[in-house]
Amino acid sequence: MSTLTVGNGVSVHYEDTGQGDPIILIPGLAMCGWHYRRQLPLAEKYRVITFDPRGFGDSSDSDAGLTLRQIAADIRQLILELDLNRVTLLGWSMGSFVLYEYLKQFGNDRLKAIISVDMTPRNTLGEAWDIAVFGNLTPEGIIGVGGSIIDDKEEWLRGLAVACFAEGTTPPEDVVDEWTVEMVKSSTASLLGYWLDLGRSDWREFVKTIEVPSLFIHGAKSQAVPPTAGPWLEQAVPNSRLVMMEQSGHAPFWEEAEKFNAEVDSFLQQI
Repeated sequence: MSTLTVGNGVSVHYEDTGQGDPIILIPGLAMCGWHYRRQLPLAEKYRVITFDPRGFGDSSDSDAGLTLRQIAADIRQLILELDLNRVTLLGWSMGSFVLYEYLKQFGNDRLKAIISVDMTPRNTLGEAWDIAVFGNLTPEGIIGVGGSIIDDKEEWLRGLAVACFAEGTTPPEDVVDEWTVEMVKSSTASLLGYWLDLGRSDWREFVKTIEVPSLFIHGAKSQAVPPTAGPWLEQAVPNSRLVMMEQSGHAPFWEEAEKFNAEVDSFLQQI
């Protein structure tokens, strides 16, 4: 178990395995490095670093800095502390917005590539924008979800775990149990802080300026993000490619782990 003390005296948990060009795996809302356990085979060729955002997993809680911008700054401190170069940042769901925050603050410095997993550049419906989370999330709906988190955090997180898997499937109960155990480690404050930040973010124009090689991996059967998000991003982002995982929902790194890892490796080898 490795920890790094970052801003506001927060202890951030990370795991560092393997050798080669580093890949930092950034999880989604309420998730942690544990959820990337099926990516450990990548450590045969790469230095794989899993990361728990402050307030999630085994990282300590915080009463300040519960923003996506701060997560990006914490990752920057990790990169500098470990003196990493040729870094690939891989972000799933919320983690994709952290990728954009990193690029906005620090540019392409020390980066080799970014990989975004099943995320839309804007979470809520808007004028001429229908690629929202769950297909119908409105700005007003952000408040409703926040209320559900306050009322019964564990129940809401369990429902989120189920929604991460492919539409039309029933994930094994033991898997949902395992996911939920890890997710309930997240503090209510961190959940609400990051959720509100997600709701107010809009990266549609920013992604068009990305210069670093980019891979978008999306689940064709995602219940969380409309499959149309992937093609939109591939068209909008220069020097990018899209992989659709036909049997996956919101979590292709878990549902089709072997193929997911192969696609990551193939992309990184090509660049």
